[in-house]
Amino acid sequence: MKTEFIVYNTNNIKKALEVINDNSKGAVVVLDNKSNLVRVLTDGDIRRALLSGSTLESEIASIEFDNSPITFKLKQ
Repeated sequence: MKTEFIVYNTNNIKKALEVINDNSKGAVVVLDNKSNLVRVLTDGDIRRALLSGSTLESEIASIEFDNSPITFKLKQ
């Protein structure tokens, strides 16, 4: 499994920013301690968290997100 896009929800925000900076894609995949997908975290999510009072040392798990994805169906 490629790791240049992966962080864990127990990592801090600084780690996520380092991985985003290294992969140049603006996002990382967040996994839990059992390597289950938790979410995709973007640099915009981090920016909003920092503006809301999180610090670089805050855990990724502390960043709030809307876990109700927008879905659509193609007309057939």
